[in-house]
Amino acid sequence: LENFRNGDIDIIVATSVIEEGFDVPAANMVISFDYLKDSVELCQRFGRARQEDCAIIVMDERKDRPVEKLQKVRQHQDSIIGTFDPSKVQHNTAAELNVQKNLERYAARQLLVDAAKCDDLPLKYVHMYVQKTRGILEEKFREQPDGCYHCEIKYESMVRVVRTLGIGASKKEAKRQGSKVLLEELRRCTNVC
Repeated sequence: LENFRNGDIDIIVATSVIEEGFDVPAANMVISFDYLKDSVELCQRFGRARQEDCAIIVMDERKDRPVEKLQKVRQHQDSIIGTFDPSKVQHNTAAELNVQKNLERYAARQLLVDAAKCDDLPLKYVHMYVQKTRGILEEKFREQPDGCYHCEIKYESMVRVVRTLGIGASKKEAKRQGSKVLLEELRRCTNVC
């Protein structure tokens, strides 16, 4: 690829692996021996032919997906992308809130029921809960004048905000203590006993 970029060689022969993840400079010709599966593949394969006087040659195409049809799909996709305005997207907050409640209920039943496991491995269970619920976790550490540490932990989702404080002789101990308190509070909030 480097030799092609430098102009030391004029031809690259490659499988479809070259379509994605490789920085191939603009080519003036792409010859495709395999048929195209979809408009994404069309874009990736022919996106290499970026020079003004380029040529694209297709040696084989599926009868149900000719290149012309894939090009029309691609043009339609581009027009949708070009007119998309994220500020005009309407959210169904009631439905999103219901989904979040279900995620938290499910995660609580899966993870928070066994209080002994949560107490033994609080960092692990907090991490798993946050992953399952797509919540946001923030931690702030403060060293106190007496040398101990405070770890403020905040879990936030559409449904709730839970703040806890852990105190320990080390940051790890403070975080562990704060995580235990967080799990207890989440257990209480989600009615898991």
